Amino acid sequence: MRRAERLAAWLALVAAGCAVALLGTAPGWTQLIAAAGVGAVAFGLWQAGWIGSSRRIVDLNWPPGQLSADTRVFRDAVWLRWTTPDGRRRSMFLRCGDMPAGQLRGLCVRLRIEGLERALPEAPAR
Repeated sequence: MRRAERLAAWLALVAAGCAVALLGTAPGWTQLIAAAGVGAVAFGLWQAGWIGSSRRIVDLNWPPGQLSADTRVFRDAVWLRWTTPDGRRRSMFLRCGDMPAGQLRGLCVRLRIEGLERALPEAPAR
């Protein structure tokens, strides 16, 4: 599941690797720093659960986390961003095929409604 994240992560790693290869005749220390950067990106993607990690998010419980304002809802995809109770920022990219279509539609509707509720001013008390 969540193939889009895995594909995006591998494409980012391939692009970073190609950037290191393009350094070609640059000094060795420059290539070493660039390779270390690719390693850091790979570690970050692994830590986030986007590639090869057994710590993938398989269930999301809404109450403990705080949904970030930079969460985005697209036509057939959702970019979720939230902060965990211990202050860590997490992200998840979901698109068609990563979860049942009905659940994805329901999540999109819920996020749009919550976004409107946050954007609209409170109704005056009567």
